[in-house]
Amino acid sequence: MKKNHKLDAVIFDLSGTIIDFGSLATIDAMKEIFKKRQIKISTELIKKHMGIKKIDHIKEITLNQKFKKEWNRLHRRNFTKKDLNSVSKDFDKSLVAKVKKRLNVIPNAKKIFRILRKKNILIGSTTGYPRRIIRLIKPFLIKKNILPEEIISVEDVKKGRPSAQMCYKIFKKLKIKNPKNCLKIDDSFSGISEGKNAKMLTAGLIFTGIQIGMSKKRLGKISNNEKIKKRKLITKKFKKLGCDFIFDDLYGLSKIIS
Repeated sequence: MKKNHKLDAVIFDLSGTIIDFGSLATIDAMKEIFKKRQIKISTELIKKHMGIKKIDHIKEITLNQKFKKEWNRLHRRNFTKKDLNSVSKDFDKSLVAKVKKRLNVIPNAKKIFRILRKKNILIGSTTGYPRRIIRLIKPFLIKKNILPEEIISVEDVKKGRPSAQMCYKIFKKLKIKNPKNCLKIDDSFSGISEGKNAKMLTAGLIFTGIQIGMSKKRLGKISNNEKIKKRKLITKKFKKLGCDFIFDDLYGLSKIIS
């Protein structure tokens, strides 16, 4: 942080920020449910609306022109509300399995939590995950000693990201008076917009979450030139949103708050 800048709290996203390297649980579940319906959707299409309420995320995918064309070709009709409910129900089931499979700790998350606790900086989290997924991952967060003091689900508010309502709820629960003394860190564009709308400082993560959408192992196999290209492209997008800080990973955050 800037010299002498007071930091009262850090609000993290979950998937792609402190757990699930590459934010792959949602990607895997989305691809699986549409594959069952004979439609292949790209990671890029999924990434576009990542971080918002899951049923809204599915709806945004189905509004894509390429998707509409393929759906109509296969089913000889438009995608309906009944279809949306059916897909959403299948997604909920698939997501549980994928989250369990992708439960891993993002590198340096434990270190960040230790530093923040030592400095008496409050820790919160907002997420596009429903409450049942939070209940599922909570024992893992406790075991790994990375459980935030408060976690707010999109189901706890009327409006999810990019609205700031989840952040406002965190402020109230943690008794935070000045959002400008708080940092929102996220791998999704909707999560950064959420932080900006809450008048917080924001930090975007390039390589650990949805912007790359790769496992740690797969990321390690791509060339440095490819990483440089991806970093440049993603950095440009984060800057366009007005991101205050942009890091390759959580190590960058650990350096500035140490």
